[in-house]
Amino acid sequence: IAKEYGVLNPKTWQSDLIMGFNECWRVLDDYGVLIFKWNETSIKRKKILEIINKKPLFGHQVGAKLKTHWFCFMKIPNDNRMV
Repeated sequence: IAKEYGVLNPKTWQSDLIMGFNECWRVLDDYGVLIFKWNETSIKRKKILEIINKKPLFGHQVGAKLKTHWFCFMKIPNDNRMV
């Protein structure tokens, strides 16, 4: 799986995730929707949501052991909702 999808750097994964999510958020139009997929085999979804510091509109668990999560975020102008 690592060969196909890559791996997170153990030393920089948090800042890498923050920078990546923030860049997606920056280029997203107002009222635009961002769909975010995460598998919590190594890092729990709660930790990821704390790191990105945005509240999803909703989420959905899928997979044989419910380890994969889909989140839907919407960029609402002047909305400072936090997790």
